[in-house]
Amino acid sequence: MSPSSSNTSYKFGTVPRPPPLCDLKKQQKSHLPKHLSRVLYFPKHNESTSHLPVYDISQRYSEALGNIPFGSRKYKIELALFWKPRGTNLRDVTRFLVDVNPNGFSATVGERCIGRDALEVKVSLPSEQGEGFRLSTQTRATTSQSHARLRYPMPDKTTKHELIRYPYLAINHESAHDRDTPSFSLEWQVHLVVGGPMRYDLIDLEKQSQGSSYDDSIVAVFHHCGFEPDLPSAFSEGVLLLPEEEQPMLDVTAVSSLFGLLHNVRKREKRSRMKSIFRRFTF
Repeated sequence: MSPSSSNTSYKFGTVPRPPPLCDLKKQQKSHLPKHLSRVLYFPKHNESTSHLPVYDISQRYSEALGNIPFGSRKYKIELALFWKPRGTNLRDVTRFLVDVNPNGFSATVGERCIGRDALEVKVSLPSEQGEGFRLSTQTRATTSQSHARLRYPMPDKTTKHELIRYPYLAINHESAHDRDTPSFSLEWQVHLVVGGPMRYDLIDLEKQSQGSSYDDSIVAVFHHCGFEPDLPSAFSEGVLLLPEEEQPMLDVTAVSSLFGLLHNVRKREKRSRMKSIFRRFTF
């Protein structure tokens, strides 16, 4: 179940295997579960970004892209052309602020809200691709820990310039004593369709294990803004879709874990030009 209601932890090591790659590629187009209607925008950022505002663009997104088939070529074009906040307009609504430590090894994701204590998550960023990390969620009264673990169930892809891997990120939060932040287990999984893996789905593993449909087990969706064949390692940018009703713990977990996942994607191995030339003449 979702982080706002689940009391059961889904253990690592029992995650269902994804469908074969050939079966995933048979899906001709993506679609969006109806319960996801709030939209957050992650501006373009990379390793040199130290301060990242995450904006709520739900209304404008609905007006401009709400009737376009999600994930279609037209959707990608319209998303690329879509008006995006820059923090200079009074209508810009900043929902979260991400501050990266100068050493690049940690970040703080702070919620902006009125009428209740704001949640804040400290993320220990991996120094290289393949490493997991921790999420430490804090309020004025409590601190809770989540473990984020990476796995790679899909085959790697090698290009002339880099080794492309498709990380899945499982977030396991065990809370035996804190009723305000019950246990939950989620996982970011690649949603692969023809045209490239531009979409990641955040899956409620407890619901999935209990036989819920794939759509019903999705609690968030990220879609990259751009036309690259794979998520780029040079930068990250896109939209995060969340359930209509705000769930503070789910929202901040989705934002912070996604930031860590995208950071990991940008850490993938670059192939040396000299090694590529050497390989070309020796094999």
